[in-house]
Formats: sequence, structure tokens, C-alpha cells
Amino acid sequence: MDTNKEPEIGNWYQPMDGLLFKIIALDSDDDTIEIQYLDDSIEEFDFDSWDRMEPELIDASDNLSYNYYDVDAGAFSGSLLEMVDGID
Repeated sequence: MDTNKEPEIGNWYQPMDGLLFKIIALDSDDDTIEIQYLDDSIEEFDFDSWDRMEPELIDASDNLSYNYYDVDAGAFSGSLLEMVDGID
């Protein structure tokens, strides 16, 4: 596992038991790290928490930085949409 002890803004990481996230801010005055998940939710934690989670540095590709809420429903066929709507 490729762990990076120093968080860097713009890098993608995945903790052993968590979801992919990107570092969006580092605040050395408050000793905090701000992260953003693929669903655009944001979380903040301290540097001690960072050390405990031992996140793996992920080789980011262009497809990691998409916002899946921006999907154009018109790009899908009507039959596919009907199948998805019919799932309980």
C-alpha cells in the first residue's frame, strides 16, 4: 500500500475502511484538513486523525473528479430509465 504521511491539496486518498476523497484545504493554524468526497460532501478533521487513518494515495485520473449528480438523464434511452424507475 502506498501511504502518504503528508496530505497534499488536490491529491486523492482512500483510507483502509472508507470512501475515496480529495484534499481541498489544509489549515496549519487550526491544524485541520478539509476533504471532499465524490458526492461533493465535505468533511474536516485534524492532523492527528489523518495519521490514524493511514490513507492510501490514489493515482487520480480525470474520471475521479466528476460530479455524478450532473448526469444528463436525456443521454439514456427511455427503456433504461423505465427499468431504473421500476426498481424498488
